[in-house]
Amino acid sequence: MNINQPIHLLRTTLWAAIGVSIFFWIGYEDRTIIAPVLLGGFLALALASQWGQRFLFRRAAWSRRQIAEYLLLGLSAGALAMPMAALSMLVKVSLHGHMPPDFSTADVLAVTGRTPIWAGAGALMGFAVALFRWVG
Repeated sequence: MNINQPIHLLRTTLWAAIGVSIFFWIGYEDRTIIAPVLLGGFLALALASQWGQRFLFRRAAWSRRQIAEYLLLGLSAGALAMPMAALSMLVKVSLHGHMPPDFSTADVLAVTGRTPIWAGAGALMGFAVALFRWVG
């Protein structure tokens, strides 16, 4: 079995789950920041899988340079997670358009303030995937 088949199936399932989640979350009156943070994290995971599939996963020969590439992929995906969450919060506020808004400016700033933490976590995940692929 080719390793790309289960990865493709997981990535397709993840994108479908993200789409369904957005569909239901946009219409639901929810003022907590849990859903947009999870949505931003899953969007970043799906994008990292997409970028990895396109640029990294297809290489047969392994080199130490790929550890840095996986680390950079994880870092960029993690750094993108919270801006995606903030963007989803702003989209929901603009679509609902009622007073008071679902998310305040402080909520959006609190989410974007977590970007360095998520970037570090993404870098660690990229490093873990690189080590997993190097050993396995």
